[in-house]
Amino acid sequence: MNSSIRSIPDFIFLGDYAKYIFLSQLLDEKYTYDFRNYSVWISYGKNISVAKQNDNYYITTFKIIPDTILFIPTDNYILDKVKVNQDTRYIVFEEFPFMKESIRQILEKIESFNKAVILINLNKFVASTDLRKSGEDFEQAKQHYLSNNIKLFSVSDLNNRDEIETIFYWNISIKNYYLNEMDKQLSILKERIQDIKYDYELLVEDWNMDDGCLVNKWQICSFNTIQKTRIVHIWQAYMMEAYNRLFPKSKNGGLYDVIDLYREIMSRNKLAIWNKERDEEKLINALILKFRDSLAKPVKYTNDICSLDKEIRYLKQIANSKSQLYGINVVFLRVLDKYIEIDACIEFERFLNKKCSCIEKVLSYNNFININNR
Repeated sequence: MNSSIRSIPDFIFLGDYAKYIFLSQLLDEKYTYDFRNYSVWISYGKNISVAKQNDNYYITTFKIIPDTILFIPTDNYILDKVKVNQDTRYIVFEEFPFMKESIRQILEKIESFNKAVILINLNKFVASTDLRKSGEDFEQAKQHYLSNNIKLFSVSDLNNRDEIETIFYWNISIKNYYLNEMDKQLSILKERIQDIKYDYELLVEDWNMDDGCLVNKWQICSFNTIQKTRIVHIWQAYMMEAYNRLFPKSKNGGLYDVIDLYREIMSRNKLAIWNKERDEEKLINALILKFRDSLAKPVKYTNDICSLDKEIRYLKQIANSKSQLYGINVVFLRVLDKYIEIDACIEFERFLNKKCSCIEKVLSYNNFININNR
């Protein structure tokens, strides 16, 4: 199975062809696949995508509930192979003619599970000469399933948002359960973000210990840095050395530790439905842009040119109180400290709050409930 999809579905759709018509409402019109000979896994995603892998199709769509997995097996699929739990719901679609032997056999296989029958009372499935017969069978089927204590719903228009919601929620209590659970997840994430500065402070402590990127930080402003970078502009040489420490090519340590913290936070939240790998790149790029902005060269050091082979001249330039470059090393380290201890943390917190806003939009009525007007 695709590693991005967990193996236990929340809903399993069985029965007649109407289940594929329902599936088509979760996609865009441009997707015209024939899924009948394949098992289909559907999960929530910011965008709609369809991918084929062996005998399965994997679909992401924003038109279902976040953190929900749907599964549509082929008609000959051995249902015992599907891992389920007590919360898994079987949805059996039945079209005219009703109470067919094929549906009876399906209901027999899932007798002990949480299930519902969806009767498709839709004229387009019925020839005009059979309309009366269809109506009679529909009423008989309703009485039959209700008398057997099977949860029953009828759908007359699979394009109708309210009827689609009925399939997902079954009843208002289930709808509220989902919304409440997601509100809890959002609240937990917000609380975690409020405490992020404490986690970040621990990272800064680690960077100043043992082989951390800030050990012997004063060396950033040494003459060795000037020689190593081969940059004649002092402030620029300092920035290059600081950048290499904070954003190493190995992508291990330094501010890449913030990425590990981001992963830890998002791995515990079911509502993180975006592309996390791409988001990690965006986060590190945001920290880099903030680095360049925070450490922009002050105007007074415009002419900070230094000889690359004469350390004594460099030391005189930064130590002579009458020199234009007096104390440039101290000023740089002060600005660097502010970036590390304050600016980068604020940028990280801003990034996480933006993720919260994204989730809130998903959970808002127009985006989360209205799946036809997207």
